[in-house]
Amino acid sequence: MQFQRLAPNKSAVSNLISSGKINIIENKDLLEHILEYYNNMDRHMKEVDEALATYTRNQIVPYLMQFDFLDSSSVISPYRKRRPLIEYHQDPAIENLLSFKNIMLAGQKDTYQRQIDYAKNLLEQISEELERQDNH
Repeated sequence: MQFQRLAPNKSAVSNLISSGKINIIENKDLLEHILEYYNNMDRHMKEVDEALATYTRNQIVPYLMQFDFLDSSSVISPYRKRRPLIEYHQDPAIENLLSFKNIMLAGQKDTYQRQIDYAKNLLEQISEELERQDNH
């Protein structure tokens, strides 16, 4: 029932934008890449995370709540007869639900990996720009 969401720290770029000091980045291509990086994070990554959260909340949780999902600390659990584990395996819905969630998690992982790769490339560009400025 769990899922992860990225909580990026965007304070540096947000402060530059809100203060109007974003123009201290003279290399316009670099500035465009920085802004694109944060826009991708806001747009694509939030969409993937929200789709995963919605699917989990609206599909998986209601399905699991049909079963003996309460833990041993529950007030009701000690009095409820547990269903045999085989009954869970005999319902194809659980496999379908979890398989689709697995596909969604793979998509989330791919999205995050693309963002990591973009960030690494961006860091190289920033280093090159700083080195270029130091040599002038």
